[in-house]
Amino acid sequence: MFWGCECVTEIDTPKNISPSTYAHLMTVTALPEFDELKIFNEFWQKPFYIFYQNDGNNYQYKDITYGLNNIRVMTRKDSVIFNSTISLEKTKYYTFIIFGSKQRVQAMLLRDSIFNYKKSNAYFRCIHTSSDAPQVNFIINSNYPIIYSLPYRTNSNFTPVVPGIYSIKINDAITDSTLTSIKKFEFKEGFLYSLILRGYSEGKGSKTLECQIVESDEFYKKSE
Repeated sequence: MFWGCECVTEIDTPKNISPSTYAHLMTVTALPEFDELKIFNEFWQKPFYIFYQNDGNNYQYKDITYGLNNIRVMTRKDSVIFNSTISLEKTKYYTFIIFGSKQRVQAMLLRDSIFNYKKSNAYFRCIHTSSDAPQVNFIINSNYPIIYSLPYRTNSNFTPVVPGIYSIKINDAITDSTLTSIKKFEFKEGFLYSLILRGYSEGKGSKTLECQIVESDEFYKKSE
């Protein structure tokens, strides 16, 4: 896991470039103040946009050189709100999540790896990025509940489950009151799901507390 701040300086580091040995990076925003953000790395040559209101299956991995990489996050008016260096291993997959608040933008770099991946399973992990929410319990329930208790800025590992329809509920870990929920969600065979608590406890409209679900079938496609 990785946390950074906007004050980190750029490092001019030689890159190892080979067409068959890229790393792979998916960038997700959980920062409610900005409808859209621009992401820049020198390998991509020009910025690309990510959007807060985005179906979870619209996120994609992008090839990137492995080793040390500078990631710059900008507003649509090109104001830099986050700038840091991350380290990536060749051929590995990562999710880079931007979160926090307008006053303190942060990021998490998560390695998207699964030991003994089986395409007959579905996999999920839970991620807490809501800066004013207390410690929470993620409760994933079909026949038997799976519970992860997470404080702010933490995540679980991927957990295998039988594909099917599940309910997802996120409760305050102390009071057990429900903060947000999804009654029915299908975990599909071979897919990976990131369940991200984002928004604010007191937020309204687009800033309300919610569970964002980002899905990927990259591992399923690789195993075909």
